[in-house]
Amino acid sequence: MYHYRVELNGTPRPVSQVVRELDEPKGCTSFITAREEGLEFWEELSLRHPKVKLVIRWFEDLGHEYTWTAIENGESSVISSQPLLPKRWAAYCDGPALRMAARRVLERRRGSEINPYESGLGTALTVGKAFGQLCSQADEGIHSDPSPVQLDAVTDLAVAALYASTSGTFIGERVAGYEHALRLTRAMIGVSASQWRGWETDRWIRPLLEDSIRLIDLATRVRLERGNGEVPLDLDHECASLWQVESAATRLLTTCLTALAFFDRFALATYEAV
Repeated sequence: MYHYRVELNGTPRPVSQVVRELDEPKGCTSFITAREEGLEFWEELSLRHPKVKLVIRWFEDLGHEYTWTAIENGESSVISSQPLLPKRWAAYCDGPALRMAARRVLERRRGSEINPYESGLGTALTVGKAFGQLCSQADEGIHSDPSPVQLDAVTDLAVAALYASTSGTFIGERVAGYEHALRLTRAMIGVSASQWRGWETDRWIRPLLEDSIRLIDLATRVRLERGNGEVPLDLDHECASLWQVESAATRLLTTCLTALAFFDRFALATYEAV
């Protein structure tokens, strides 16, 4: 899947024709969309509408680059391109395993019913529910490799963390899909060599619990508007910012990806066989 931020440049009539063909809201000149087709789709569209210049910022799910491209009369030119993955990424952590873990989270996210507009207490409850599910599954044992059921619970926790990582922005489903794919890729990049080597089979759940508790604590202390002022949900503690909540959510997401990649050997074997 490719994710695009599209800007249409031209006179009103040609631009409206492009908007109509793409079935976008009338009058819009910029929008976010996700498509299975790559850049060739936009080049063909440009050939049909030569009076409209397209400026597109795009990336592929878990891809390598974030690219800014201009397309005019079917011809594309790169304005700028920056890597989403470090050049030596595979050299310091297990690239295929992490990529498979991220795809697992992305697929689970697409079937999720989490409200993308939640923040504050809503975020705390969403993460707390997934956290509680993981704790209940931990009764199976935490002193050996996690079971498939426990890894499923880790995946659900990762999805909750992914939604929490954008809790500071009131966004629609399209923007959420774009931001979640981008943040999931960056969280995958964030797995350092020390994290990868630091996992212990008999203590695998500890970092997940620590990061979950921190995120829930921050979410319950976020500042929310109340009338003419702002107050925290928990008046006995210092307020937390939405930025702190998003940062803690990204950390939890990275931890979940590390656990999934480190332990889900069956998924990795399936990935390598494809």
